[in-house]
Amino acid sequence: MSRSYDMNTPTGRDIRAIRLGGQVASLAAALLLLLAAPGCGESSPDAGSGKSDASESDTGGAVGGDISDEDGGIVGNADTTAAGVDTSGGGQDTNSDVGGDDTVGGGDADASGDAGADTSDLCPGGPNCKCDKNDDCDNAVCIWQPGGKRCATPCTTSCESGFSCNNVSTGSDAYFACVSNQLSLCSPCEKDGDCTVNGISAACVDYGANGKFCGAPCATNADCPKAYACEENGGKTKQCKLQPTLEPGSGKACAKDDECDEGEACGADGKCAKSTPGQCECSPWSVDKGLTTTCSQVNAEGTCKGTRTCGVNGLTACDAPAAEAESCNAKDDDCDGVTDNLAKDYKCSKRAFKATGSLTACKTDGDCGVAGEKCDETDGKCKTLIGECFGTPSCTNGGQLLCNDAKTPKSEQCNLDDDDCDGATDEDFVWLQGAATLTVGSPCGLGACAGGQVVCQGLSKAVCDTANKIGVETCDAIDNDCDGTTDNAALVCDDKDACTKNVCEGAAKQCTNPAAVNCDDGEQCTTDGCNKADGKCLNTPYTGSCDDGNACTVGDLCGVNAGKPTCLAGSVQKVCDDANLCTNDSCEPKTGCVQLPNSATQACYSGPKDTSGVGTCKGGAQFCKAGTLDTACVGEFTPNTTEKCDGLDDDCNGKTDDGCSAKGVRFTFATGALIGEGGKKKVRMRLGGESNAGVAVGTKQTGRFGFIAWIRSVLK
Repeated sequence: MSRSYDMNTPTGRDIRAIRLGGQVASLAAALLLLLAAPGCGESSPDAGSGKSDASESDTGGAVGGDISDEDGGIVGNADTTAAGVDTSGGGQDTNSDVGGDDTVGGGDADASGDAGADTSDLCPGGPNCKCDKNDDCDNAVCIWQPGGKRCATPCTTSCESGFSCNNVSTGSDAYFACVSNQLSLCSPCEKDGDCTVNGISAACVDYGANGKFCGAPCATNADCPKAYACEENGGKTKQCKLQPTLEPGSGKACAKDDECDEGEACGADGKCAKSTPGQCECSPWSVDKGLTTTCSQVNAEGTCKGTRTCGVNGLTACDAPAAEAESCNAKDDDCDGVTDNLAKDYKCSKRAFKATGSLTACKTDGDCGVAGEKCDETDGKCKTLIGECFGTPSCTNGGQLLCNDAKTPKSEQCNLDDDDCDGATDEDFVWLQGAATLTVGSPCGLGACAGGQVVCQGLSKAVCDTANKIGVETCDAIDNDCDGTTDNAALVCDDKDACTKNVCEGAAKQCTNPAAVNCDDGEQCTTDGCNKADGKCLNTPYTGSCDDGNACTVGDLCGVNAGKPTCLAGSVQKVCDDANLCTNDSCEPKTGCVQLPNSATQACYSGPKDTSGVGTCKGGAQFCKAGTLDTACVGEFTPNTTEKCDGLDDDCNGKTDDGCSAKGVRFTFATGALIGEGGKKKVRMRLGGESNAGVAVGTKQTGRFGFIAWIRSVLK
């Protein structure tokens, strides 16, 4: 197919030959098709600038007929509605499978991520149509898109979401087309440059043992496809990275992965879940490029490197071998970069066995289950292992093992040599020093034997070389017998009395034997003693007086209570009366008699015995103070020596005013009246006068009378 078009602008759409049902379309229809063909993000070029070579156009059929692709499939209908021709009913797109569409309908990205307007009516050769090489495209630019190789869709500055307008030309003339921002995402890589395609750069992201795979620039998770996350990439720009698949796990609360168990990750819900690494798949671009990545297989023996490659059958498994223990085979079995670097004990040893053991048939040591037994491969029986001596292994260039310096093990002897090759020398021979077990070469010696060393004595015994200084222990502040105890009193001061202690005063070189046993049982009704033979106490019951601990009982006697010697209380209670009116007497069991002061009183009278209660004489009372009766008789009246002539019996002789008869009495009143009633004369004082006092004058005395005297006179 050859075409001649005006390519003066990078965004102009080519005029192409159209095959319409095998018939040549009319010139008007061809012109209408030219006018209706816009560029990616641009207006159509001037119709006058487009050139068409009709002789080279593949046109057949009427305008509006079905348009076939190069394989003969129906891909769409020519749109001639601008000229008034309706051709809407006929075409069917037969290339709609994901990743392989010829077009992107409606200007949106299809399932494979291609971008551009609906160009199904322009294939083959048009924008976004399948291609294998540049010559397959009208614009001579065949580039990789997510669905495979496609003819470039031209652009000026912008494209649909997920695509960028980049220069995709490899020649001197620039050609800008819409390209996917994530075409290389999850493709195998070794370095960042492996991830650049169509001018879009991405970083090569490390996925651990699975290898390295291309990322895609991002700012947030929203910039990445589903199942990817936007993550930091070793201090470089953030990249989209495939996330592991999470399944129910331990469910522990977490904030980061290292807070979960091995094989788990911290999920978005803040709980630990089982994590399965995501697996990248090969895109058509990575298969075409044959992209590879370095991977590894890790085990306890080491880490081996391998590769993974994108091929027609997808991403290969890691071809790294499993690391193995190094052996003499001219290979780097453990993948540490060194060939035949054998372990120290690698198959380079000699064994020796005793004739004893379970003698179970065996082929390897694993067949022997009894401790201390190994498989004697010479006769295939499990025997007691004497020892295994290792040599220094080495390999020839041909992978042959050399082991010439391993000695034959034998039972350990006391000879300063590791005879059984167990890593210990003379370990079967020791010197017992008190509770300590000392091996050959250890310092030894106590007391008089101090400063020695454990040495071999012959081939079968170890001794302390100062043991010849051992002597008989005495009380002298020296450990004579070298047993770690100085002046062992139990030996040197024993008085054969189990009831005493054996004490050695070494400085004085003197033994003493103070009592060692206290046989006092605290019971007063027993006689206490100690049996010298065995040091046991003897507590013999006795009868007699005792004290039951109650100070208020008298006559306590020893007896038996519940089969045990006990002091029994006497039947008489202690008398505590001190004959003191001023105390209250009682008995307390713990302290005995108690006399507490009281406030008692006692009647008293100090006058003649027969005058108490006569006339004005009367008795008083004595009061107790601080337990003692006060001598003062408070409130008593005793006889006056003379009669007072006051109408009272002052001398308490039973007579009132005896010897006091007046011969004349003169009453003087300030104001008053003499009133006679019933033949008696009474003196009355008139209240309210100028004076209420009067004076009576007799032969013996003159008395002044006031209101009280007047009252008395009235009452007589």
